Amino acid sequence: TGLAFGFVHNRLLTPLVVSDQAGFVATAALIRRGAALARKNGPRRVREYGAPFTDVAATAV
Repeated sequence: TGLAFGFVHNRLLTPLVVSDQAGFVATAALIRRGAALARKNGPRRVREYGAPFTDVAATAV
């Protein structure tokens, strides 16, 4: 655990932390936009589940 602790804390002190934080902000913005769109459109009925296989039987060998 000491190695992981040191790695994480060294990472937080490098200039790369700015790019990491920018990535988190961009991801959060995409999630917020998707959630707002889902709330606006409301629930939708799912027509099909899974892949459209014609054979129902298992054929694993």
